Amino acid sequence: METSDQDIFDTIAKALGYSNSPIYTSVRPGEIQRICLDWSKAEQELGWSPKTTLKDGIAKTVAYFLKQN
Repeated sequence: METSDQDIFDTIAKALGYSNSPIYTSVRPGEIQRICLDWSKAEQELGWSPKTTLKDGIAKTVAYFLKQN
C-alpha cells in the first residue's frame, strides 16, 4: 500500500493539531517522483514485519518529541 506525501502531511498535521495547508514548491532537479517500499523480503528473509501502523507510528513519534520540550 502506497502512502502519498499529502497523506504523511495530513497525518502529522492532525497529530500536531496543525490546521494550515502545506506550502508547495516546484519539483527540484533529480527529485524522485514516486517510490514505494515493500517489506515482504524482510519478512521472508528475516521473519520481520511491522508491528505499528504508519498512523500510530507518527502519533507515537509526535508524542515523543512533544515531551522533549
